[in-house]
Amino acid sequence: MDWGIEECGIRYLSTENLISINKTAMSFTPTEHVGVFKPEQLESVQQKAAMYRYYENCDDIYTLAAVVFIGVAQGHCFSNGNKRTAFIASASFLMINGFVFEPCTASSLEIAIAVVENEPDYCDPQLLSSWFKSFSRDITSDEKDNILDNARKLMLSSIKTNGTE
Repeated sequence: MDWGIEECGIRYLSTENLISINKTAMSFTPTEHVGVFKPEQLESVQQKAAMYRYYENCDDIYTLAAVVFIGVAQGHCFSNGNKRTAFIASASFLMINGFVFEPCTASSLEIAIAVVENEPDYCDPQLLSSWFKSFSRDITSDEKDNILDNARKLMLSSIKTNGTE
């Protein structure tokens, strides 16, 4: 799969990438229904980071990762696994842009729930960006070759510790 759409030096996930990520997220709970619940909103969610970058004049990769996370989690475009998809999508977004996101597992679930519940301190991309920055590092060449596998492993470790969505 081709990862990302490059635009002015930043790679963005495509709608196909988001669908693939949702399928990966749902592989942890195979009895749940998989699919796009709101196809009309999926493209809008996919474009949120690029639009935020343009209208807010923001080139901060961590803020844009927060926009991806918030957009996917709150967009509820998928039948199930929206928080898991948001987590893997934001980690994948960072990976295709040269960073590995390795957050504390306890904070991941707490933040995902706070975003979905629309808590103000968690739904501001500039505030949430500090979480992404705190738990990110430069990517190695080996990791870059396995974007989805690495994001899936990160999600699996989170689910083993905290349970699923």
